[in-house]
Amino acid sequence: MHPKRASDPVVIVGGFASWPRQYLSMRDTIRHLTEQPVTVVPMHLSDWFTIFGIRAWSRMLDKTADCVERALSVSATGTVTLVGHSAGGLAARVFIRGDSFCGRRFSTGAYVSRVITLGTPHHGRDVFPPHKWLAERERNVETNGTDIISVAGESVMGGMGLKPSACWAYVAYRFLHGRGSVYGDGLVPTAAALLRGSHQVVLRGVSHARLYGRQWYGTPSVVQQWWNRCADAGYPDR
Repeated sequence: MHPKRASDPVVIVGGFASWPRQYLSMRDTIRHLTEQPVTVVPMHLSDWFTIFGIRAWSRMLDKTADCVERALSVSATGTVTLVGHSAGGLAARVFIRGDSFCGRRFSTGAYVSRVITLGTPHHGRDVFPPHKWLAERERNVETNGTDIISVAGESVMGGMGLKPSACWAYVAYRFLHGRGSVYGDGLVPTAAALLRGSHQVVLRGVSHARLYGRQWYGTPSVVQQWWNRCADAGYPDR
């Protein structure tokens, strides 16, 4: 099946400790599928040093706002699609709320038509500042008209056995979700990555990043898989 054409430019918000080069294959694949401009928010390793505080999130949101504004300037529809990987998905959810976060209010969030999150720890322990902030404001998923699709990988069962990947997954899953003996993408439990109230897509055999397996959310064939499934999720391209 030929992939559906999206009319929005796309902005990719990367995950914790990431840098733009990690998303080049994702960027290029989406660009090929959509024939639209695709931008990666320019976060770098040094920007993440305060991930458990407010500063890194403020910086990420400011940079996301800059990218969205530039994307809107070339958007034929007047809207943009946000793709958030891992922690970037939390930032995307904050961005579209329109509420004040750290004294900032992002008015361009109203021009985001769709948010796709990839391996984002939506549920579980309040590890990062946006967790509690979002929980206080989203008893139900209120997105101001923005469609949200949450994508979760399912590749590693956490367990304290002989396999290093399973042991690491167990520790990571417990830290993020409180339970270690569950399935996930090697870092984030599958259940934690499926946002309640959103359309949900599970990708079996897909890992959180290259560190956790050969096939991850940014592998070209995997990008095509989740992009097409998101397009078929009842949210027609505008």
